[in-house]
Amino acid sequence: MKLTKKVKAYIEITRPLNILITVAVVFGAAIISYRGVFNFGDVVLSALAAAFTAAAGNIINDYFDIGTDFLNRPLRPLPSK
Repeated sequence: MKLTKKVKAYIEITRPLNILITVAVVFGAAIISYRGVFNFGDVVLSALAAAFTAAAGNIINDYFDIGTDFLNRPLRPLPSK
């Protein structure tokens, strides 16, 4: 397997669109809860923590659902092996 295909598979298994939505929700929540003090660093760290948590959850889900995904979503990175 070529290196670019491996990197693409690693990125795809994290489901980047879901991560983008998660980060947007964190920033939206920070804006909604604004009360005069806004620490941008804390918001960025929260967004990163949420992004890594979502990515890990997606990877774990794909790992444990490999049998189901093999039938229903055969083009995903893990079932295609």
